[in-house]
Amino acid sequence: EEGLLAQTSFFNFVLQGYIYVEDLELQPITDATEYPIVVHGTYVRPYKQIEKEGLKPMGRMHIHFAPGEPGHHEVISGMRNSCTVLIYLNLQKAMQDGIEFFLSPNKVILSPGNIDKVIPPAYFDKVINRKTGDKVTVSIYI
Repeated sequence: EEGLLAQTSFFNFVLQGYIYVEDLELQPITDATEYPIVVHGTYVRPYKQIEKEGLKPMGRMHIHFAPGEPGHHEVISGMRNSCTVLIYLNLQKAMQDGIEFFLSPNKVILSPGNIDKVIPPAYFDKVINRKTGDKVTVSIYI
């Protein structure tokens, strides 16, 4: 049982992009309409930088997104439950501009970002405070 748990943990570690594995079966996303809600979860402190610089892989191979809102029955992975800021991505616009997206075997949407390995804020549809449901603006930092 311990061996199985270790294997499962390692597999999830690989799926989440911490380790580069060429054979990982990522399915290219070619139709943005199949994923009408694409969300990246974060926290207020990192969002200050994200708001200016965009989303980055931060030591991983990919930037992670959930294929829906937290709590939706199909969202099993893609963001921590403790995230307090939700960044909704305009997947259609990002794909039209050449940013690639993939679906992992555990249903996480992954992207290497643009040529600079970034998904710029121009592709954010909205940013929501998860606790209040309010839109996040710069004024929350003042």
